[in-house]
Amino acid sequence: MAPLIKPPSLGDLVKYELEPNFTRETVTLRAGTAYPLGAVLGLVATGPDAGRFAFAADEAETGETAAAAVLLEPVDATEGERRGTVLRRGPAILSRAELVFDPSLGDESQRAGRIAELTDLGLVVRETA
Repeated sequence: MAPLIKPPSLGDLVKYELEPNFTRETVTLRAGTAYPLGAVLGLVATGPDAGRFAFAADEAETGETAAAAVLLEPVDATEGERRGTVLRRGPAILSRAELVFDPSLGDESQRAGRIAELTDLGLVVRETA
């Protein structure tokens, strides 16, 4: 019998959250990507997608380089922009193992920079959460 492989859940990602009515927001995600649970997102600052969220990238012409939120549900925006719930501010504790970074963040030092930005938002990332 094949083993059952369970996809990550919200409880795997968020280990503590003080008040969901304060820490969460519903935002618009930029079209063209399927965003997984735990995606580290940045806010698009310029261009036609300004005000939308996308993966926080290493270098982005439209400004979404700084981590500004973590996606709390998988959202398929490949066919067009979609709404999704994000953790926008803390206090909250997240599991490092469940965070999903943009592929442009190839090394751990770049990812550590995004984690530091999340910490500035009150979103504490723990290795063993």
